[in-house]
Amino acid sequence: ERFTHLALDKDEKCLAHLALSQLSRSTGDHNRAIRHAQDAMITRGWPEPYFALAESFYAFASSGKDARYNYERAAHNIEIGLALKTDDNAHTVQLQNPKIRYLVHDMLHVCLSRTGNIAGAMQSCEHGISGLHVDDPVRIRLEKNLAVYRAEQSKRAVHSHIDGMVQRDVLAEPAAHAIKELMSGKVSVQLLSAPV
Repeated sequence: ERFTHLALDKDEKCLAHLALSQLSRSTGDHNRAIRHAQDAMITRGWPEPYFALAESFYAFASSGKDARYNYERAAHNIEIGLALKTDDNAHTVQLQNPKIRYLVHDMLHVCLSRTGNIAGAMQSCEHGISGLHVDDPVRIRLEKNLAVYRAEQSKRAVHSHIDGMVQRDVLAEPAAHAIKELMSGKVSVQLLSAPV
């Protein structure tokens, strides 16, 4: 920590704060990690301090601590970081990893889905997939989650159509309930074998 006070170069100071933020997160001290990420943010207008903040808020949410609020804070910081351009005037190449802008979607899509934004979660998965190699484990995870979100979106659309049909008296309520139960997997239909 002493180096952060002695460093004259802003890039080095920012990198030191980011390293301390990562170290604090790895030991579970997210409050200290947040302080270092904020110090890094003040030192340099890079996206990485916002992503570091998001990681701590995500950890809080994942542990159940004010989950919705912290998922929203994590998503907000990721979105700010994604909106920032990488500083072309940086004197270091250590932060010039363009892959981070795609990897961060592994966290963003969860934040968005946990706060009810399935469409945003799908867009996040698609954006993350677009910049990662086919064999990248994060890409594979994003593809699987995108399939889950698409299925959920389709299910919601069918439910909405069924509800509309009931409201227009095109479909009886018991039939609508049966269809929804079939879709949820709570009820199954077995076909009898044809008579011989």
